[in-house]
Amino acid sequence: MKLRRPGPRLTAGLLIASLCLNLFAVGAFGAALIWRDEHRGPGFGLVERAPDDARTVLRHLFEERRDDFRARMDAVRAARRVIGELLQNGETDPGRLRDAFTRMREAFDGIETLTHETIVAAIPQLSPEDRAEWAQQWIRGPRD
Repeated sequence: MKLRRPGPRLTAGLLIASLCLNLFAVGAFGAALIWRDEHRGPGFGLVERAPDDARTVLRHLFEERRDDFRARMDAVRAARRVIGELLQNGETDPGRLRDAFTRMREAFDGIETLTHETIVAAIPQLSPEDRAEWAQQWIRGPRD
């Protein structure tokens, strides 16, 4: 019996199925991150890793911006929904999919930008000792 190579339709079908599964995995991971952060409040990880005396300042600043964070998280959810709808409708146009992912990435960037702006606002309010301790944590990274 002679084995045949899969036809172009089968190969294309497998590639599309693989893309869909990968997109689903990325969406699930992103959703888990958003859900976790939303239910713990914006900037939770940053606040918890900050020096003890800096936590009050950071909690206050993140809480002041909570509505803005929620709006930006809603933008991420909306962008994810668009991607999901495109996939449900059988969309395979790389341009449309790329645009949808660009919008989602921009929404994620909005959250990151607001986080960075909040940190910048907090730094002048910290003592030199707290800034030095936090600097070391930034250098080491969150897992060290």
